[in-house]
Amino acid sequence: MRLYDNKADKRSFKEIWIRDWGSLLDCITENHQFRSYVVGHCAEIIWEIDVLKLNDKISFYEKIKGKCVPDYKIIYDRRKIIAEVKCVSTRSIKAFDDHCEAKVAIHHRDKRTVTFPDGTKADVFNVHRGEYDLLAVNLFSILGEHKWAYINANLMDVEIKFAARSLHGLTEDQKKPGFLFKQQQPICWPLRRPWTLDLDEAISSIVGKI
Repeated sequence: MRLYDNKADKRSFKEIWIRDWGSLLDCITENHQFRSYVVGHCAEIIWEIDVLKLNDKISFYEKIKGKCVPDYKIIYDRRKIIAEVKCVSTRSIKAFDDHCEAKVAIHHRDKRTVTFPDGTKADVFNVHRGEYDLLAVNLFSILGEHKWAYINANLMDVEIKFAARSLHGLTEDQKKPGFLFKQQQPICWPLRRPWTLDLDEAISSIVGKI
């Protein structure tokens, strides 16, 4: 069931919220895709309130507008940082006796044209190297509280084995590891390097490499 189908239902989200509260709650609970939109939006708001506004080294931040673009531009200690905010994929969480493993979906929802280092172009879902500097991940799905894990984007796992839908149109040179990142990034709790709970630490590893 889709919450809002342009062909079948002309009501806006606001109208559904006001007139059909029960159905909206059902959709948030049962529809994984819509729930990810809601959780992602809430995570961005919480990150602004709990992190960006409270860090003395951040003098400016703004939400970047557009489709298939990173989430935020930040001025941190007079340096520009491009950041992406994500949440742990709830369905990916695996709990063990002494730790928890999960995935963070960082791929774009739609393909877009990317220019590779050799100058060639292709349409891909994957995030590519240099697209943003910092990945911030909300750990609420694992911990039940809003802690944040950070990683220098250059240290994310690169794509090695491409899924069938990612292979279409890519040359062998374009599939070489190093430029496109895995669509699902692994994360665990307790955190392991290069992940960190310290935003300042994560950014300090980036500043000399931007």
